Amino acid sequence: MSYTDAVAHACDDFGLKNHYQFKILCKTLRQRADFFAHQEERIRCASVEKPIEVKFYYIFSADLDFDDLEFSPKETALSPQRFRTLMSTWVGWADEERTVEFRIADFVDPEKAIRKYRDSLNGTLYVINNEEDLFLWLLAWGGIAIVREDLVVNHEYLAR
Repeated sequence: MSYTDAVAHACDDFGLKNHYQFKILCKTLRQRADFFAHQEERIRCASVEKPIEVKFYYIFSADLDFDDLEFSPKETALSPQRFRTLMSTWVGWADEERTVEFRIADFVDPEKAIRKYRDSLNGTLYVINNEEDLFLWLLAWGGIAIVREDLVVNHEYLAR
């Protein structure tokens, strides 16, 4: 198979209109991978940052995805698709038909969460202790994070 045929096949697989869109997609993904590979804040939050002993933490999972599939010369941004707390307590029903549960987030023991996700599961768990890291986690990193209580309470979306 020639290079041109392989690119045409890849365009069909990804639903792209032409070779130009394929090149832009590859360039964008390479730039994003390079950016994240050298991002000190992400590495620090995922491996070095420790929870503050006198603070309470919530644990969240954030799923991110491309904001749209229209690739243009500008960089495609990631956007939040779904956030959920991983520890919560049921407090009642959110609707009269009793189809939607109303739950509130519970505090998590940050040291146990770190041992579970980083050590036992070999996964990435971010420790979020400031607003800048919270912003980056919400809009660029995604994944599982323990977030300081005061940051959650003061954040419009997470507080809900």
